[in-house]
Amino acid sequence: RTKKISIGENGALVTLATPFYAESGGQLGDTGYIRNGSSVFQVVDTQKENDNHIHFGLVLSGSFSEKDKVSLEIDNARRNNLSMHHSGTHLLNGALRKILGNHVMQKASLVAPDYLRFDFSHPKSLDENEIICIEETVNNSIKSSLQVNTEILPLDEAKKTNAVAAFDEKYGDRVRVVEMGSDSTEFCGGV
Repeated sequence: RTKKISIGENGALVTLATPFYAESGGQLGDTGYIRNGSSVFQVVDTQKENDNHIHFGLVLSGSFSEKDKVSLEIDNARRNNLSMHHSGTHLLNGALRKILGNHVMQKASLVAPDYLRFDFSHPKSLDENEIICIEETVNNSIKSSLQVNTEILPLDEAKKTNAVAAFDEKYGDRVRVVEMGSDSTEFCGGV
């Protein structure tokens, strides 16, 4: 911990409140800028520890001290790309379960601004026809511009929604449930 960081120094800033999304549920954290007058801190990653959002980055100009009043600016283009790929993971999971069966479970994912990776359980490799059918199903869902509904519910109430959940994951007392038309309803750890 230090009371001040200056131009050229790498560091981590913690603010009382933030619009930045911290890495969670396979989705990368937000990037952007924190400003105080002419002082600029470039945020290259956001992580969460306990209830604190930690903005990691580099001081581009000026300096930052404890108790400075700052403004926070998210890289909105990157956030929008993350959001689209995050929605893609939900649609892909729904398509996999629809086409291959309800035994399919998401095992991991990576939601980046330029791609997504989705790991899932299935007893055999996919054949070409299954891959084409899955792609068409996801693409049709995207073209339909499905309404996305999000609710944060107590865990017991969320379980009653029949949302798909990976129960080997640890959920808190409240859980986010994301519904994308009839194509996907899932517990969600991302944005």
